[in-house]
Amino acid sequence: MESMMALLSERPIEAPAAAVMIIPIGGDTLSQALITATKLRAGKIRTTVATGKRKLKKSLATASAKGIPFVILIGEDEMLLGKVRLKDMRQQSESLVTLEEALSFISPISL
Repeated sequence: MESMMALLSERPIEAPAAAVMIIPIGGDTLSQALITATKLRAGKIRTTVATGKRKLKKSLATASAKGIPFVILIGEDEMLLGKVRLKDMRQQSESLVTLEEALSFISPISL
C-alpha cells in the first residue's frame, strides 16, 4: 500500500483548465463578477475570477497563456446595461451580450 501511495504522490495531478475567466473592471464590479461566476458554474462551466488588481492586459495574457478560451469582462458600463463583454480568445473577437446569451454560446464549446 505504501508503494502505491508513493507512486501516486509522484504523479502530477492536473486540474482541468477553466473555460471562462471573469475579469472585473473598475471599482464595484467584483460582486457582479462573483454572481456571474456562480451562474456559469451552475451551468457546469468551469470558471475562474481574476480578483487581483492586475492590469487588463496582464489578465488577458494570463488567460491566453493558460489556454482559457473565453474571457468575460464586467465593467461599470456593462453592469448598467445588464450585459457582459464576451471575448473569444481563439478568434480574437468580442461582443456585448446578456449573460444568458453568453451561457448558450459557451456551453456547447466548453463541455
